[in-house]
Amino acid sequence: MKIVPGSEREFLLDLMIQLSEFGVDPLIPRESKDFFLKAIEGFDGSKEDCINYIVKKVPEWFTGVKGLPDWIQNPEWQFSEGKPMLYVGQLEASMPGHQDSVFFLFWNPDNGEFKVVHQMY
Repeated sequence: MKIVPGSEREFLLDLMIQLSEFGVDPLIPRESKDFFLKAIEGFDGSKEDCINYIVKKVPEWFTGVKGLPDWIQNPEWQFSEGKPMLYVGQLEASMPGHQDSVFFLFWNPDNGEFKVVHQMY
């Protein structure tokens, strides 16, 4: 699908609505936007067909060891080497005098890289 200048954000916003049930935001982080725009390079079809294609592929691209993140704020799926990382799990932390937090752990099994997302209630 060829996206004309100015319609890129509109396309990603439409896609965001469709991907909310998967805990994926095509705009955040920046790597997510790049990943989705690259995924549709050369796609030959309508905008609706393109979105349907992506919705079908997301469960293959965004995977977890035992389920998907239970985000408490906006989704922040992590990327490594231009691809979605494997979601490993999350840890809830409560410390006296601090907001309760959740730490989300992501891993790239190909290169061993780990990333952690911290969100607060």
